[in-house]
Amino acid sequence: MRKLLLLAMMMNALIAFAADEDTRLATVREGTSHFAQQIDIPSRVPNGSFGMGCASTVNHIGRMGRVVCRWEDIDTEVGSTIYDRIVRASRRVRFHPAKLDGVQELVWYSFSVGILKTNVETRVRVYEHQFQDTDKYGDNYQGAQRVLKGYPAGCNLEASIMVQLEIDASGEPSNVRIIDHHADETERCLENVKEHALQGPYIPANFEGRAVSSTYLQLYSR
Repeated sequence: MRKLLLLAMMMNALIAFAADEDTRLATVREGTSHFAQQIDIPSRVPNGSFGMGCASTVNHIGRMGRVVCRWEDIDTEVGSTIYDRIVRASRRVRFHPAKLDGVQELVWYSFSVGILKTNVETRVRVYEHQFQDTDKYGDNYQGAQRVLKGYPAGCNLEASIMVQLEIDASGEPSNVRIIDHHADETERCLENVKEHALQGPYIPANFEGRAVSSTYLQLYSR
């Protein structure tokens, strides 16, 4: 009887592990510290503390696409220089691709880059989120990712629309709202973006090895 109980426990553990592997977030193969090491900050960047919120696609073979970043309170030239180095680093970083129901997928990967530069040293750190949920999880968690399928109709080719919504621990979206967009976007475009955002699918955020609810940001841009 004891052997049968032990066997049942082992089988349940294997089933749970397999289920976890069927759906997973895209993650940097060699860790975020490796990603940070690839971001070479040039000497012309002045001393100071800098932060950027960034995102990119990660495809089914673990490569990043076009990187977009936003920053505040950073000189335009300095911000552009740091952004250029992040883009260069993204070309060298490889990922374990995201999976949804066992299929490797193209996802929207959000991350942030923090830089502290002094006369003595330059420290760079990459976070796999945009600090939306640090009050709940601290800074050591991974944000939700959207599996990218299609694009909302009615938006022009220069569309730039930032959407925020909540993603629960099962990947279900809710409470979508548009927090930034170009002034010339039509109401039809904005409504279609909100509808599209609620369609998903999403892979939920992860904290200490378990799926958790989170606040999610996505930039709609071509």
